[in-house]
Amino acid sequence: MASVLIRPATEADMAFIFDAWSESYRESHSAGPVPMPMYRRHSREWIAWYLDRPGVRIHLASNAEDTRYEYVDEETGETWQGGAAIGEQIYGFLVSESAVDHRTGKSEPCIHYCFVKQPFRRFGLAKALLTEAGINPKLPFIFSHKTAQATKLLRKGRLPGRFSLYGRFPKKATQSKEIHEAQASDVQGRVVPDGQPDPAFHEPGGP
Repeated sequence: MASVLIRPATEADMAFIFDAWSESYRESHSAGPVPMPMYRRHSREWIAWYLDRPGVRIHLASNAEDTRYEYVDEETGETWQGGAAIGEQIYGFLVSESAVDHRTGKSEPCIHYCFVKQPFRRFGLAKALLTEAGINPKLPFIFSHKTAQATKLLRKGRLPGRFSLYGRFPKKATQSKEIHEAQASDVQGRVVPDGQPDPAFHEPGGP
């Protein structure tokens, strides 16, 4: 494949990110029982929630070559243009942030979503995206979306990450020391003040 450029996402990339994230996650078991006619609207709302979180970083893998061309019809004289400028053809993206558990003070990478187009998989693009984001896939991390691929790797013992509900809570709540201190008396770690589930790192029961 062509050489790859890893770059930060821009406003012009948002339409692709929303569509690719929403459609690739649509049939995931972890997407929940949202009826398909409602899925697109609801998915765009929660995708925006993750993208708007303070500290979230979005990296894109794109074509590092300029593939623009111009074709002139010899009979009509009409001119046609195609291809894409450097960085415009997107192969995939990574949405991540740094998460802190105030009970331990430890910081771990949190991967919200990683997507690579089907024709460009198995070329190391996901690894390149993780590297650019400063994430070592061989070290512990958490992830907020349990995709079919993530589940498969977990079962094979090939994914050092663990699923967490961290990203489902406001950044302020997940970083609240008071919330975590209130959890000290709750062995199960499931309820915090105001009836909210524990936003700290934990893995819910069930598949």
